[in-house]
Amino acid sequence: MTLIRDHLRLWRQSLLLLILALLATAAAADPAGRVGRIAWLSGSVHLHRADSGESAAVERNWPVSSGDLLSTASGARAEVQIGSAVLRLDSDSVLEFAQVDDHAVRLRLLDGRFSARLPFAESAREYELAVYDQRFKVRDAGHYRLDADRQKRAVTVYSGRLAATTRGRGLEIGAGQRLVFVDDGLANYRFSAPEDDEFAAWNVMRERQASARLLPYVSNEMTGAADLAAYGSWTEHAEYGAIWYPR
Repeated sequence: MTLIRDHLRLWRQSLLLLILALLATAAAADPAGRVGRIAWLSGSVHLHRADSGESAAVERNWPVSSGDLLSTASGARAEVQIGSAVLRLDSDSVLEFAQVDDHAVRLRLLDGRFSARLPFAESAREYELAVYDQRFKVRDAGHYRLDADRQKRAVTVYSGRLAATTRGRGLEIGAGQRLVFVDDGLANYRFSAPEDDEFAAWNVMRERQASARLLPYVSNEMTGAADLAAYGSWTEHAEYGAIWYPR
């Protein structure tokens, strides 16, 4: 009888360990609740997948997640939506989506030009923008731009506020300021007015064309929700509540 009880105890312990392992695996496999999507593109745009290590030409509505690299060829441009955020990548640019999940979004520009429109303060504060290894924490809703090439590296705040650390002290970049790096780090830098170039003009045009607006029926952080307004209309139903109809 003692031998039988010992076998039963070992069997229960093994079963418990198996259940715990399965639960841990299932939890680890749960996808992030926040992902990006290719909302618009022009020209040759490629996405390098972190999970598969493969690269392919993207199409509209492709998902973008942690570790992915988005690159644009000469003359190409792309627009990515993550919830209410609108990210725009200029031609000859490479953007790394270092982290995209429920906790934070970390974006790192490796080459070219990139802008981020973050319209809501609560979600904007979850963003970190980086040029190479220099990171900037978003402090408020706003419109931001990063530049990275052989001639210059810079970060621009059209509206909002960014924060960084240099020489052991905090550094803030406010609305209407452009921070230009003089060397490989923030040891030497200078402030200037925002650059007025073709990429800036294109961003203004895209802002005017955008149909995104406050949506009373769904969360503004639902990726792609703005397209609902562009392709259909909402109505209230007495029994089912808010219903969206495509046009």
